[in-house]
Amino acid sequence: MKKILLATTMLAGFAGAASAEMALSGSAVMGVGGNGNDTYSLMETYVTFTGTGTTDGGLEFGLSSTIGTYETNDDFYNDGTTVYISGAFGKLSMGSVGEADDVAGLPDIGGIGGLGVDNIAEVDNGDSLGWAHNVNYTYTAGAFTASASANIDTDGVYAVGGKYTFGDYYVGLGFGADDNDYEHTTSLYAGGTMGAVSVKAMYSSYNYYGMGDYTSNAYGLYGAYTTGALTISAEVAANDYTSDASFGLGAAYDLGGGATVTGGIASINGGDLKWEAGVSMSF
Repeated sequence: MKKILLATTMLAGFAGAASAEMALSGSAVMGVGGNGNDTYSLMETYVTFTGTGTTDGGLEFGLSSTIGTYETNDDFYNDGTTVYISGAFGKLSMGSVGEADDVAGLPDIGGIGGLGVDNIAEVDNGDSLGWAHNVNYTYTAGAFTASASANIDTDGVYAVGGKYTFGDYYVGLGFGADDNDYEHTTSLYAGGTMGAVSVKAMYSSYNYYGMGDYTSNAYGLYGAYTTGALTISAEVAANDYTSDASFGLGAAYDLGGGATVTGGIASINGGDLKWEAGVSMSF
């Protein structure tokens, strides 16, 4: 998103002194959607406040807080707030952080509210199992990034992950666990860009090891082709919880200036066709 600078040099004194900045960015979507014979309107807005600063010793610190609204609720809601500090040691974040095992999730089809094809592949990774983490540590060395996260309010809820990027391609591995409920999940990721074509894939294996033993698998593959301002996308996903695969087709046309006409159609777990179309905006 393009940044609108609200204030610069909020803290300033003399050369080399600590300083901080605040910036504002936003996004919105508007459109219509349908599920079977039902048609509905879609509208969401998001405003993100970002603060960054640097100490005299060179440590970076900051915050990011997003306030959202959506059509079915007149109230504002917190869509995610994080605070971080970073340096040569890595980056430590607290708040609404990403789970470390979700190192390269899949995009969704639609571009407005999202049709949920990606959720079928991601059913057992990241925070999909309700393992909401509130602390994340990330360290990057060249092309390799490693991270660890946890819910420090609940013992035994944690995740680790790693991602290696080589040129326009990447591979990743993640592991998450909730030892209290005797469950863990392992995820593999890979993807890359070849000219106008980009591809992303993932596989996850979930295991419950309490009384008895249960394992389930989930898969997803996303591809997109871009020519000029037009991007055409397709996605297929499946998991062991359902007998039918899910798939979707999408298209987006960049109007410039931060506005994109976008939409898609999808079938989720063999159900009625879902669709949505509209305009997404970034500011």
